Amino acid sequence: RVKESAQKSLQLHEVLSSISFSSLGAESIVEQRKNRGCNLMRTADGGLLKDICLNCNFTWGGGVMNFGSCVAGNLKIKGGEYGDVSSHDVVRWTEDPSKVSIFKDVIRLFARFQEAKNAVMNKIKTTVDELAKCIGQKEVELTND
Repeated sequence: RVKESAQKSLQLHEVLSSISFSSLGAESIVEQRKNRGCNLMRTADGGLLKDICLNCNFTWGGGVMNFGSCVAGNLKIKGGEYGDVSSHDVVRWTEDPSKVSIFKDVIRLFARFQEAKNAVMNKIKTTVDELAKCIGQKEVELTND
């Protein structure tokens, strides 16, 4: 779905806003209570810190994915936001990407880039128009001579 929206337009805000838990269809890949051995998700023993359980939740991607403090690699993924991980063994994928600070920064910086690009394009157009006008005047002068 994200790819489809990117093909329709180049509106970065729309594309980033479409990367929510429900839009990804993640519900269909969730296999609860089945240990997938995913070390990316494993915050319990044998995971990120080897033989230690984390003593607090952590976030990945500035809030795109949020992990409980004792995830054993099970796919108990739900939609939710940073600070919304109430269970120690749950992984949450953002339901509202517009709340993720990294996406906000990218959208803001892309808007500034678009403004600069538009200013440059306007200057180029103005310069080309002025050159065309000068060339046209010179042609008229040469014709009259």
